[in-house]
Amino acid sequence: MIQDILGYIDKNQKTLIRLLQQMIRIPSPTFHEGEMALVCKKELEAIKMDTHIDSLGNVTGVLRGSEDAPFFLMNTHLDHAEPGDMPEPYSAKIMDGKKFGDSGEVIYGRGVNGQKASLAGMIFAVRAFIDLGIQLKRGVAINAGIMEECGGHLGPKYFMEEENLPVYWVLSGEHTDLKPIIGHRGMINIQLSIGGIGSHAAAPEGSSSALTGAARVILALEKLKELLPEDKNLGKALVSLNRLNVSPNVANVIPDRVDAVVDARHPASLPREEIVKTIESCIEEAIQRQPGLKHNAGIRKYKVTSYTGKEEYADGCMYPFYTPPDHPLVQALIESIEEVQGYSPEPGIWTISSETGYFSTVSGLPVVAFGPGEDRFTHTRDEHVRTADVIYASKVYAAMIARVCLNADL
Repeated sequence: MIQDILGYIDKNQKTLIRLLQQMIRIPSPTFHEGEMALVCKKELEAIKMDTHIDSLGNVTGVLRGSEDAPFFLMNTHLDHAEPGDMPEPYSAKIMDGKKFGDSGEVIYGRGVNGQKASLAGMIFAVRAFIDLGIQLKRGVAINAGIMEECGGHLGPKYFMEEENLPVYWVLSGEHTDLKPIIGHRGMINIQLSIGGIGSHAAAPEGSSSALTGAARVILALEKLKELLPEDKNLGKALVSLNRLNVSPNVANVIPDRVDAVVDARHPASLPREEIVKTIESCIEEAIQRQPGLKHNAGIRKYKVTSYTGKEEYADGCMYPFYTPPDHPLVQALIESIEEVQGYSPEPGIWTISSETGYFSTVSGLPVVAFGPGEDRFTHTRDEHVRTADVIYASKVYAAMIARVCLNADL
């Protein structure tokens, strides 16, 4: 049976690539996913999935099985980063990968790498079962969330709260370069404001530079980074001060204000509250060494409005996740890759964070990630995915559905 399913995808691979091109040609930057959501809904309905758009704007398609068992969820997202200076970002051109230092035929465009390629592959994997008349025992669902690129877990949150769908396992379509991923660190953004006493650079008496205060914080965080714990599964916790805005930003004025973002990465074994408290204490000690400074630091929520008009608050943070390599979900993914490709890969850890962690940390679900696309091209002017990888990923998704949903006792 599995060979019939894989053969179906091979036979119809041009249709799969055309579907992906259609998706790429629809701009869907964060907060503007509406048109893409309607196209996604239409495609899910075309393969006979019960489809729903929730109040936030996530699109979910459900194909029910013959048995009353929790669903296998395949998760991805509709939004993409702003195109910036990317030439013809929505052209969906088929090109020679040599232009990007890659090999073979590639499909080019904003969002293909994160994550329209995986979405097209997931839809086509389910379509194979529908067109071949194969009845599932366990149901499968595809969730295409929104607002992921703003550091979001709002998509998974609304899915879990509004769909009321019992979920068994989760497969995320993140751009893992076709590697089976079983975990990543969480991401925290701490907003830091430093206030000082400004003056003309030629008359510095009585001043206290906010920029010097920021330098003290940077050095303190570098020392703290060496002391942060290392997790045996997800690696070392990290911290760095990155985006920096100085005011006034004038060559001959000592600045009285600096706004910055402290980025922290933490494993599941180091709770968010604990690392935030440690970083805030480090910042406070550094600021206190310079008279005339005051500061404010913490995770700040900001208002966002989805394309449906739903107002919410985001914090730019993402949760960690980790699924042990001997878990049946991980083994099912490895066996599916072996079925398609003929080799058994080692599961790995992803360096980037994603919305996937919500399903694990908050909802307590087993999670793995697998999808086409390389990190080095994501969000860049060269964003592309090898067409062969799109087809390959769709086959692995189909093999996963076969393993998980044809046997509800797994």
